[in-house]
Amino acid sequence: MLDISANVHQSTIRNFVKACDRYRDELGNSQAVAIRRGVIHLVRSLRKLTPRAKKQLPAGNIRRARPDETISYVTPKGKKKPLPRWIIVRRGGKRIYIKPTHPRENEVPVKSRAEARRRWGQNVRWGLAKKSWGWFMQALFHKSNPETGNPKATIDNRMTEGYYREVVTGSNQRVEALLVNKLDYISTILPSHMVEGAMLSATNSINAQFEEGHAKARKELT
Repeated sequence: MLDISANVHQSTIRNFVKACDRYRDELGNSQAVAIRRGVIHLVRSLRKLTPRAKKQLPAGNIRRARPDETISYVTPKGKKKPLPRWIIVRRGGKRIYIKPTHPRENEVPVKSRAEARRRWGQNVRWGLAKKSWGWFMQALFHKSNPETGNPKATIDNRMTEGYYREVVTGSNQRVEALLVNKLDYISTILPSHMVEGAMLSATNSINAQFEEGHAKARKELT
């Protein structure tokens, strides 16, 4: 059984399962190994298609505060002229209200959006979404995570959940794999059509392995 919480065509799911079955039917792998190898291909495809956020927020995420939102102008200490207050809109819609100067920056006023972006527009956890797929590779399949990137983007149990296990009930043996990416913005940056694309890519990768193997065997026999 394979349950995907995204709008993926049933034919795409069936073809992926058939590709996984080739490990069992053509290589003699156990069902557990066959599913494991297939899910690893899928996770790698999801990671590849997941976009990495830039180190700075887009310029459109930084703007002047409006009077109906907060105090829109502030007169910094030692200044006579009021300066505009800035709003930083983080991913997920969280708003951070920034004063036009900061004591640690010697009270130098921020007069433009570009300057506000340079000072406060860093995306501290850039690369977190890609790293979240690496968690599954390490925790469930004991594979190394090649995604180094941002050391401040750390994964914890609030972001990911999953297991991979064999279940035996009498003569009935099955394999269960659960992968839950709980990042609040993952469905925005990886919509259903991209999830389907990842499954198609994984299916093609599995089948390509077998075709290459068959081509090599045919060549050796000629």
